[in-house]
Amino acid sequence: LAAIEGQLLELRKSNPKKRIGLVTFNKEVILYGDGFGSEIVIAGDKLNNFDTIINESQEAFNVLMRHPVEESADRLLARFAATSEKGSTALGPGLLAAVGLASKSGPGSQVIICTDGIANTGLGALDGAGDSTAKNFYETVATKANQSGVSISVITIKCEEGARIDILGKLAEMTSGVVTRVNPASLSNDFESILQDEIVGTKVEVTLHLHRGLKFRNEDEIFLLNGGSTYRKAIGNVTQATELTFEYELKSPEEIAQQGINIESAKEIPMQAQINFTSLKGDRVLRVITQFQQTTKEQHLAEQDADIRLLGARANYLSSNTAIHGRLDEARGKAMAWNGYINSVGSRKQDKDTLQELAEHESQARKIIMSIDQLELRNAKKKAGPALQKKSILKAAPPLARGFIGEPILEESKMDVSTSKLRASSRERELVFSEDEIQANLYDQAAKKSKKKPAPKK
Repeated sequence: LAAIEGQLLELRKSNPKKRIGLVTFNKEVILYGDGFGSEIVIAGDKLNNFDTIINESQEAFNVLMRHPVEESADRLLARFAATSEKGSTALGPGLLAAVGLASKSGPGSQVIICTDGIANTGLGALDGAGDSTAKNFYETVATKANQSGVSISVITIKCEEGARIDILGKLAEMTSGVVTRVNPASLSNDFESILQDEIVGTKVEVTLHLHRGLKFRNEDEIFLLNGGSTYRKAIGNVTQATELTFEYELKSPEEIAQQGINIESAKEIPMQAQINFTSLKGDRVLRVITQFQQTTKEQHLAEQDADIRLLGARANYLSSNTAIHGRLDEARGKAMAWNGYINSVGSRKQDKDTLQELAEHESQARKIIMSIDQLELRNAKKKAGPALQKKSILKAAPPLARGFIGEPILEESKMDVSTSKLRASSRERELVFSEDEIQANLYDQAAKKSKKKPAPKK
């Protein structure tokens, strides 16, 4: 309660016209809104009816969400103080009702789920065998939120049962929200960081154009056009901290010859980003950014101005996203290979900022690899198989040259795991992370979010 109280009082000072609503869920869902009107209860068979929950919550908006936080803060705090645990957890219906309310408030609205248990009642229940049905439900809710310009963030409080972040994390991933697993003592800080990460654009579609002699790599083919030289993807919601990273490389000599390109003579190459989005006022906006990148055949020259933080963000996204999709050995290989490459590039610079960025990247990489190891160990224990044996792992080799910075090559190696300074020894230990902690670590690193503080609004 203290964490909520602190944030409400701060919002009353900093953004007094913002409207805040409360939805609670246990064996039933209760819509309190701003705390002024009579609450609306959704219970019984309604907890399994998608359309009923959406319709009732949207219809309730004009009744329950009329007052700004400067008027509603005290009433909301009283509502919070009066809430109590009542058995089961109708998280899915509660989420859907909150999205229904937020969608009527307009683009840029936020839903923050805070739970200490697993969804086990109504739509989206995760305590049975119907995980595929539950996954479809949460993806449908996330899609609906995206269409309305609503972000969903997930805060789970550490508990023995867990909340299945492996599934709930998709809500944040699809809507540009945040996944956090916290101790109750740090809840206030997490609420604050989420509330500060406001949506700045919705229905965002990004189109990136490269020179015809280049192509994107490590991207799904469905997003690529023009022989891989164009990348187009619907992003959905974005915040000030949203960050999209990508890689490119030379096309093969055969592809270049077919297009009649003399790439050797190119002193610079053009790139263009086209960002199509809807502003929070409802205007459709197109922003175009064009720049020319100088070329060189000397790799060390290309790496002189390498952005260590940006390379680290790409590495973390690739390895974490690969792990989330279950390809653990590949994820570990990517993490270790990229870390070797980033250390190699960063070690040539001795300035304070670079050293700090290297230390921060290594800390994040260490967390990712430990999460991967723990997830692999947990999977093995679930299968009740023999103890994991040391396997050959992937190590970093020199990056691709050809005049451009390339992705580290992954080579099979018999290198003993103990020789890697990044390698966590958690395979030989007992589990130290819960499954929710593992998934939260991975989703946190896979999120397309800048670790820099957002710039002040102009």
